[in-house]
Amino acid sequence: MSMSRKKIDKYVYDLVSTYKTRKIDLLDRGLGEKEFFYLNLHKSEYSRTVYDVVQTIGTGQDKSILEIGAYLGVVSISLSRLNYNVSATEIPEFLSNKRLQDLYAENNIDFSSINLDNGKIPYEDNQFNAVIMCEVLEHLNFNPLPCIQEVNRILKPGGCFYLAMPNQASLKRRVQMLFGKSTSHPISCFFEQLSDTENKIVGIHWREYTVSETKELLTSLGFEIEKTYYTSANLSTNLFKLFLKRILYKIIPSLQEGQVCIAKKVKYPAIEFKNL
Repeated sequence: MSMSRKKIDKYVYDLVSTYKTRKIDLLDRGLGEKEFFYLNLHKSEYSRTVYDVVQTIGTGQDKSILEIGAYLGVVSISLSRLNYNVSATEIPEFLSNKRLQDLYAENNIDFSSINLDNGKIPYEDNQFNAVIMCEVLEHLNFNPLPCIQEVNRILKPGGCFYLAMPNQASLKRRVQMLFGKSTSHPISCFFEQLSDTENKIVGIHWREYTVSETKELLTSLGFEIEKTYYTSANLSTNLFKLFLKRILYKIIPSLQEGQVCIAKKVKYPAIEFKNL
């Protein structure tokens, strides 16, 4: 089965629209509408991920995929409906939501919780054709090396590691630094993370990476880089600003807000990490 980006766009966008009436409200704080707004805002990024994975690993029911940090399941559900064998993980606080459990179960997705900070991902060696980690690595407030090594371990030889996250060297970050401002989340986000009225228990970016740093992380841990590219979400409603950004990003792609790295497992790094 070959699918065009346009066809996958429709596929994913139709799925996102269902969250408007089928609200999940992860932490039971009446934030289902905000969750839908977020999904709708980022639907093109979900579609891009699905398209990239399909193009990279091919199709067929024998293909197994793990999504780490699957959130409300747009990518995992889309891939499951495209006949992949999909597993998904999230933090325990999200897993306890019965509505989310039911959604994954209806789509034949093995849904489980993990805490990445213990340095272990509870799957077998060489189990998956692809591991997806979108907008996750920047949220880790601990050393990411054991986690990435675990991704390598559970991937089949030649398997795909699909990593998407912000670009620390983006235009926005450079301008912030130029004017003496922090490139990190404001202090107010610390309070929101610990609030019982917000949904930001994992909402803070503790460490962002440049593309060269991403490559160094992966190549140091047994991966070969197949493809990297910069992405821009185009979230602004100001058409003039969008037009100017599009021109600027075409001239200097590295100023864009996001990055995607597609890597292949070529060996397992037998590194014994201490202090875990």
